[in-house]
Amino acid sequence: METYIINLEKDTDRKEYISTLLSNYPCFHLNFINAVNGKEKPSNELQHKFNNIKAFKRYGRECSPAEIGCTLSHYSIYEKLIFYKIPYALILEDDIEFIGGGGCAKHYLSTR
Repeated sequence: METYIINLEKDTDRKEYISTLLSNYPCFHLNFINAVNGKEKPSNELQHKFNNIKAFKRYGRECSPAEIGCTLSHYSIYEKLIFYKIPYALILEDDIEFIGGGGCAKHYLSTR
């Protein structure tokens, strides 16, 4: 399964963590995506692709630069899926954990 992992380029420890965590599951074809670092991008660059008015209507507040960066990181993957006509994929962030050891998920994934 195509698996996209959002990771800030500077966070090499998180990249190593998630690579190790998922290495036991050959069903995942890992694709690392450089996350948009909203804290380091100029605000006009972030607003170019993000509609803060819609976000405010939905959440009742403005989104932080970090939240906008996260959203744009996911959006870049959606664009890729559409462009390459990939019917489905798993999208993860680099800090996931299997809750309770992930027994059910691990069992399911190990059979794929």
